[in-house]
Amino acid sequence: MTAAGFEQLLNDAPASITVIDAEDFEGRSVETIADLLRDTAGVSVEKGGKLGGDNITIRGLGEDYVLMLIDGKPIGASQDAFYNGWGTGQRSGYLPPASAIERIEVIRGPMSSLYGSAASGGVIKVITKNVPDKWGAVSCWATLSPYTSLSPKTFGESAGPF
Repeated sequence: MTAAGFEQLLNDAPASITVIDAEDFEGRSVETIADLLRDTAGVSVEKGGKLGGDNITIRGLGEDYVLMLIDGKPIGASQDAFYNGWGTGQRSGYLPPASAIERIEVIRGPMSSLYGSAASGGVIKVITKNVPDKWGAVSCWATLSPYTSLSPKTFGESAGPF
């Protein structure tokens, strides 16, 4: 846990923190990081972001006050975060698939003193798995739509050493 800027035990951290490990979401049907955060206390994930994306808020503070970090690098407001860079937001960045995530640290409450003004509501830190020497990934997407553009989706992905 790194809520205070250095590694420490979860119980010693000076903030309200939830850690979601890869073991917690293995086998679950998740498409985005927002799907992984839906059941986290104090975190609200709602439709209504840009192009139908998800707004992620912490303890009622809007998405402009939630900082999202991927391996320590900020990607901007949570509403600008689109799965695999999809979307028109200039700060969208790249969100790794669930299979590439080691853990997610959700730090609830004001963290501006460590992370700047964008973190006054909280911080979502995504830590990806270490990349082995031999790496590969497979993704498969299918959309079935006989009559409308809104239809069920089927997806699957796998990443890691093969």
